[in-house]
Amino acid sequence: PNGNIGVGIIGLNTLIYGMYLIWPAHNHFGFMNNFTFSMYGLSKGYLHNMFFCHFTHMSAFSYLLDSLIIYLLTQNLSMMFGNLFVAKTCILSMAMGSAFMFLHHSTQNVNKAFHGNDAILRGLIFSIIF
Repeated sequence: PNGNIGVGIIGLNTLIYGMYLIWPAHNHFGFMNNFTFSMYGLSKGYLHNMFFCHFTHMSAFSYLLDSLIIYLLTQNLSMMFGNLFVAKTCILSMAMGSAFMFLHHSTQNVNKAFHGNDAILRGLIFSIIF
């Protein structure tokens, strides 16, 4: 695509953070099970949380900082290497991040932990370094 991959990522960040803000407070556990990484959610069959955990933010500062840095990095990387490289890097980062989160949680004996995942940002930073 001619657009920036970062705009799509920021769009998903915005959508899911907006859902977090309007989600009913008495059922916050439902949001956490559907949009953050947890072994409890996986045991219930919520495989989609392995994807959505990359776009879940629990504070405005985290959302704004992550979105800004991702936009700037994807802008620069797409100028240097092209949008396809950026898209592949993001997808690979998400796959590896979810795999490492699954490995970490499966070795722990805790089913109550909920985590977001900033593997996209880390993957973009590592692509610049290496």
